[in-house]
Amino acid sequence: MKRISTISVIVALCMVHSACALFTPAADGTVTGTAYVVKAYGDPPQSGQPIAGHTVTLMDADDGARVASVATDANGKFMFIAEPGNYSLWDGDKGDPVKIESGKTVDVKIAVLDKK
Repeated sequence: MKRISTISVIVALCMVHSACALFTPAADGTVTGTAYVVKAYGDPPQSGQPIAGHTVTLMDADDGARVASVATDANGKFMFIAEPGNYSLWDGDKGDPVKIESGKTVDVKIAVLDKK
């Protein structure tokens, strides 16, 4: 009888441990990037100069909800940390799709139309 009890305890512990692993939240991912001012739509981002203080917004691709917004730093850089999933980066005029994966960093370049 003792042998069955020991085996039952081991099986129960393994089941609990596996169940806990199923409910452990996935690690967040990171999006880093640089925003550049360009003269015309279609110009590659790096053809322009980095833009400071520009608002970039991370939107949920499924429902369009705003997840977060940040202003670019003096070098045009920005960063978001979010749960894995499909998002869109909005620079004020248009959105670019981005996929955030668990524990990974995605680096993007975005072009912002010069409205002067």
